[in-house]
Amino acid sequence: MNPWFKFLLWIFVGGFAGLMHLYRLKSLVMQSAALSDEKAQKNLTRFAPLRILMFVPILLAAAYSGLPACVGFILGMVSGRVVGAYLFQSTTSLD
Repeated sequence: MNPWFKFLLWIFVGGFAGLMHLYRLKSLVMQSAALSDEKAQKNLTRFAPLRILMFVPILLAAAYSGLPACVGFILGMVSGRVVGAYLFQSTTSLD
């Protein structure tokens, strides 16, 4: 497979993964906003290992695909998080 195609494909995969991670984190924060501090902390930290483990198969697939896939995934994750932070910041209010 062409290295440039791998690079572009994994940019999209990384961007989607970054957006989904931020969306899930945003939904947990919004659910925890009405809870007490102790319950909110437990709610956020309870699912942290699961959010991290969801990326392991994606990371293994990128590593198996080679260096262009890994670089594309990292750039995609960064760009997905930047876009997600901009989108979710403008649509979210905890007040």
